[in-house]
Amino acid sequence: MASVSDALLAALDHQEQGRVVEAETLHRRILDAAPATVDAWHLLGLLLAQSGRLEAAEPLLRRAVALAPDRPDCVGNLAKLLMALGRRGEVVWLCQAVALIAADRLEPWMPEILGQAGQQRLEGGDPRAACRLLSLAAAAMPGSGVVQAQLGVAFQRLGQNDAAEGCYRAALGCGFDTPDLRDNLADILFARGRSWQCGGGHAEALALFGEAWRLIAGQALAAGADRARDLCLFIGVSWHAVSAYEKAARAFANAVMLDPAHPAALDSAARAWLDCRERERGMRALMWRWTLDPTNVDLCLGAARALERAREPGEAAEWYARAAGLSGDPGHEASAILSLNLTNAPAVVITAAARRWADRHAEPLTRAAPPPVARSSAGRPLRVGYLCENFLTHDFTCLPLVEHHSADFTIVVYSLGRDDDNELLARYAAAAGLFRRAPGLDNAALADVIRADAIDILVDGAGFSSHSARLLTVARRPAPLQIHFPVMTTTGLSAMDAVLVDGTTVPVGRDADFSEQVMRLPIGYHYSPLAPTPAPALEPPVAKTGRVTFGSFNALSKLSAATLEAWALILRRLPTARLIVKALDVTVSDQRALSRALGPQLEVRGPTASVDEHMAAFNGIDIHLDSFPYGGVTTTAQALWMGVPVVTLAGDRVLDRYGASLLRAVSLEDLVTRSLADYVETAVALAGDVERLRALRGGLRARMRASPLSDPVQFTKDVEGAYHALWRRMSGAAG
Repeated sequence: MASVSDALLAALDHQEQGRVVEAETLHRRILDAAPATVDAWHLLGLLLAQSGRLEAAEPLLRRAVALAPDRPDCVGNLAKLLMALGRRGEVVWLCQAVALIAADRLEPWMPEILGQAGQQRLEGGDPRAACRLLSLAAAAMPGSGVVQAQLGVAFQRLGQNDAAEGCYRAALGCGFDTPDLRDNLADILFARGRSWQCGGGHAEALALFGEAWRLIAGQALAAGADRARDLCLFIGVSWHAVSAYEKAARAFANAVMLDPAHPAALDSAARAWLDCRERERGMRALMWRWTLDPTNVDLCLGAARALERAREPGEAAEWYARAAGLSGDPGHEASAILSLNLTNAPAVVITAAARRWADRHAEPLTRAAPPPVARSSAGRPLRVGYLCENFLTHDFTCLPLVEHHSADFTIVVYSLGRDDDNELLARYAAAAGLFRRAPGLDNAALADVIRADAIDILVDGAGFSSHSARLLTVARRPAPLQIHFPVMTTTGLSAMDAVLVDGTTVPVGRDADFSEQVMRLPIGYHYSPLAPTPAPALEPPVAKTGRVTFGSFNALSKLSAATLEAWALILRRLPTARLIVKALDVTVSDQRALSRALGPQLEVRGPTASVDEHMAAFNGIDIHLDSFPYGGVTTTAQALWMGVPVVTLAGDRVLDRYGASLLRAVSLEDLVTRSLADYVETAVALAGDVERLRALRGGLRARMRASPLSDPVQFTKDVEGAYHALWRRMSGAAG
């Protein structure tokens, strides 16, 4: 017999020439002689299949595959046979085997089988198996967008978003573009953008969010998809974080378009429009949101704070009042009163609001409180307790009283601020007879401590500004004599016995604005620097440049529309002048609003890095322009200390008149004005008097030191004299 190789060649020749019987006979003889001959099994199986004997061919081809599992021709022909027999499920693993052995030997129909099988695994919840099959199909059909998209889904379900993104982009590159594909790719970009956003990478987040939005915008706007709404919300968040308020507002507005009743979308749109000074749009969104949920306290508070940032204190006060009406929280109602102070509301309105607050929150506590114990002061010092919340304006008046008190008084300081790093605490502790850190005590517990300390005179300096509503401590009557000082407005409390003011802040005839007894001092405020300050410049800037420089370092929340109108008139009258506005609370929207109002003569600066730099900044201005109706207090005193005169407009309320009080203390009454026109004329005239500006620069600090304003010893004597007088009146009335 010929060799196996020769026999195989002869059998193959019979097979190719159509001599089926001869070919089959020879193949079987070969297998009888050499049963491990793979080609014989393979060719005989093919012969039977080509002859229509499919079932008979199957075991032969399976034997060939078993003997040579790495032969792609054997595996592939068995796969074709099984396909012909309709056993598709068994074909898949064979096509997979061919792809792994020699992908270039795949027949055109095989990648499709792999792709279809992969899709079935995906639909069956097995993304790992789907990923294996679809990867083979994609490698064989790199131009198939369908397979790339399906593979992307498999990777995404496995959490392999980078690989999924590559597949989705490849599918798009192949021209395969469906809403589902765009949604899936947008989801990946959105998730990556959120990661950047959470880490503060807003620029990166916006780039990813922007691409995601472009992918889904058309279909989302038509369908109102939740995904698109959320994407708009997060785009808005990042724009807002980088102070691009108008872009943020437009993104939030898109979210509202997609879901008009979505609370976060409406909240965010309202606040962003207000932040970029688009008041009407902001208020529309705000009112729309409120009508959907009119009992939501947090909504009212958020609206109030947004209106504060938008420099709309009157409307902020209304929203704080709404919050207070819903919550009954005294702090919310106190915030409404503080916002009213920033408006031009007359004193009678603010007084009425304070009394309403007291009636609701304080008077029930006063009626329930035990009567205070008024001990005889004969032969002993009076015990004075100061409630200190570490407000800077209060520290300027309170600390000298603690450090310079006479032997007639024992001082107890209740430190209620939460700033443990405050350098002034050590000075309070060193000067006081008793120093208590009590920021965590509630008002009832604090009142009990004050009673136990046998305080004779309790002095509150925060009023409605207190973060913990410490007026409710005073309402519990822990001391027989209780005083509010320094003063913003009446507290409205029957338990508050007196306020300390001066004849300028509260002129004779205005006592009806107060529930308390009005006691007048030579001056109702004190200023001595709490730390070393730089010396005033030798000359005002105008002496060197010939160009006058105005300045305002007050909080921007105090800059009313009337203030900006007056400044614009001054700058119009003095076209070469400049105005520097420096504040802690400057926003991008503030800068735009100020620029629109004041034009190119304006320079806006943010906060300085330290108090020393803040004080040195006064050396760069000639005249400080006060805000109105709520004027500066500490800032005005700082300007004067640095030799900078201040022009103020005095109103009828206490907060409108501190500037007048400080200027009169240093004999600058002519810089106190009573009308907007007078304010403008006074500022223009002072700007033209360079010699006077030069003299004030060199002499104002000495004037202050010689006045009650900056003489801590005399100031303390005056205040302690008031304490004695009020104590005697109380004791006499009690007797």
